[in-house]
Amino acid sequence: MTAQTCGTISNASARALWPAAVAAVLALGAMDAAEARMGAASTVATLTRSAAHVFRGRCASVAVGTVAIAGARLPTTTYTFHVDEHLKGKGTHTLTFRQVGTPEGGPRDLGRLVGLPHYAPGTDYVLFLLPPGHAGMTSPAGAAEGAFVVRGDRLISVHDDPEARAGGAAIRARGRSPSSWPASYEELRRTVLDEVKP
Repeated sequence: MTAQTCGTISNASARALWPAAVAAVLALGAMDAAEARMGAASTVATLTRSAAHVFRGRCASVAVGTVAIAGARLPTTTYTFHVDEHLKGKGTHTLTFRQVGTPEGGPRDLGRLVGLPHYAPGTDYVLFLLPPGHAGMTSPAGAAEGAFVVRGDRLISVHDDPEARAGGAAIRARGRSPSSWPASYEELRRTVLDEVKP
């Protein structure tokens, strides 16, 4: 087709479509990356190598906001954790990070589409966080595979914990966590520390 038969798009229409197009491209890229990470069963060692920061802590607060990326405003959530133990990476007693998507984002929420978990205030977690990207956002290595709920000394994948606020259908569609996950925090802790020691 030529430009004559296709017609033209006004500048106003193009500007209106731009945020949706950027969000769609980011969603497809994030989904491909998440699916690639989840294609092979993750192990604690591979999650540790991928993560910039591994810690155990309690979610203290959740704040919904937005971030501007390539002219589009994407919903995000900022989480603050009180850290009990840093297993990889350095930090203070409080750690704050921003993740794409929101806890109540609905079925078209970008974080939900790529299977990212959400964290509930007052709940203890172990997280394997990737290095922050250029927009300052991060997420667990392997999407929800790098996030565990801590119940006493037991670890439960956010896939399997009915009380965890995980990313809904996208996580459930990918199935349950591998049976090789450590059952206790101490077992996971030893594995991570063995992986990071010089």
